[in-house]
Amino acid sequence: MRPIIRSGDLVSIRRASILDLHRGDIVWFINTDGKVMAHRILSKHTRTGMVYFHTKGDAQVEYDPWTPAEKILGKIYKVEKSRQNRSPKTLDLETPGWRMASRLIAYFQIALSKVVLAARSRLT
Repeated sequence: MRPIIRSGDLVSIRRASILDLHRGDIVWFINTDGKVMAHRILSKHTRTGMVYFHTKGDAQVEYDPWTPAEKILGKIYKVEKSRQNRSPKTLDLETPGWRMASRLIAYFQIALSKVVLAARSRLT
């Protein structure tokens, strides 16, 4: 989840109801390969009474496969940035400023993926 979360950073995770998960939130979940990972929610969809999330890592182009709500383990709400020779810096992702920034990042990620995938399909 670079650049928000880097190797060595500490994250705080809490359980969240489906109603509390929104576009831009970074969630801890089990992917289709059974691996636990953190990615940003780009959209939420309800199909046949079940809720699914489309997620993507900020450094990736392709979206993850749709993730069923029951695979979401929690929401990352705080990141403690490790910094060499300086005291750690804490990012509270639930402040109004960070919530807005997270939504904007999600919209940017959606647009970026569309542009890159369209360009890639024209080149092949």
